[in-house]
Amino acid sequence: MQLALIVVWIGSAILLIASHFVDADVKDGFRGYKVYRLTIQSQRQLDLINRISEDVDQKGLTDEVDVWTELPRVFSPQRRNSFTALILLSPEKQAAFLETFDSESISHEVTIPDLAVSVAMGAPPVALTK
Repeated sequence: MQLALIVVWIGSAILLIASHFVDADVKDGFRGYKVYRLTIQSQRQLDLINRISEDVDQKGLTDEVDVWTELPRVFSPQRRNSFTALILLSPEKQAAFLETFDSESISHEVTIPDLAVSVAMGAPPVALTK
């Protein structure tokens, strides 16, 4: 247990030091970007998120929208009743995507309220989303 805490502390210290070398423009470039955790409960919802992910990749829009979770193609209720996916949304895209999620009954919650602040703090995004 103590070893795990030491490893986490060392990793955080390294990220904090490294964050000082990240260009301020890059940090500010993420101002207002949010990461949402989506709860996927059906094949229809899964298909929608997979389509979003494919469209974003094909159109090169990952600077505005980015699905951070590798998703299966087939929803498997045997795994659990639902599973989650993480999606990054730019400020300009948030309203439209949240409206879509609401209309498709995909529940969502903010896991990183401002990516620029997280990058500036040197916090690893994965740790912030747990």
